[in-house]
Amino acid sequence: MMLDHDSVMDELMEISGRLEFLRPTGRLHRLFLLSRLSRESTVSQRRLAQQVGVSVSVANTYLAGFADCGWTVTNPRNRRDFNYSLTENGDAHLNHELLSYVREVFVLSHAVRSEIGSFLNGLLVERGVRRLSIYPAGTVAALVLQALDHTNVEVAALVDDDPNRRAQSVSGYVVTLPEHLRDVDFDAILVATYRHREKVLARLEQMGLHHAEVICL
Repeated sequence: MMLDHDSVMDELMEISGRLEFLRPTGRLHRLFLLSRLSRESTVSQRRLAQQVGVSVSVANTYLAGFADCGWTVTNPRNRRDFNYSLTENGDAHLNHELLSYVREVFVLSHAVRSEIGSFLNGLLVERGVRRLSIYPAGTVAALVLQALDHTNVEVAALVDDDPNRRAQSVSGYVVTLPEHLRDVDFDAILVATYRHREKVLARLEQMGLHHAEVICL
């Protein structure tokens, strides 16, 4: 049984366009290209290049390499355009590459969670924090919550200013509005954002939560 990779690849291609440090490699571009061909055999080389994020000449080089490896079969539609069909070996290679990529992402994610967990555990234990509130409930908060699973720190509240996130679940914790912090017992608030740190600090100051320590990552 082959992996149903369509939704996974769509998500990966969308995310890759927003990465700063982890830019897609040639191998990842080839994976994206194979994935597109598995779903859309009549697409033009120019359209494929735009979807994958490479030049037309690079896309054509990859396409020629696919044919040489026996991963695709090419049939001309006219002078410029072709139909591309993945062979059985092409499907198998696509699934192998996708699983290899997912495995690397998992290893990296596990290493990041472990590092954050060790840092937070040492920091919070040193400051005597047993009950922690987290603000806001974005990507950094999700990493922090996963890392805290292996510590003795209890999450008292997960809050966010966005009303659309209210009642959503992040790593098993329900998101509430910042006003909820007034009704919760906690030792410290972790500001789980870099981009909006000043905005969050100003909001906490406005709320007058002076009894709790504010910790910024």
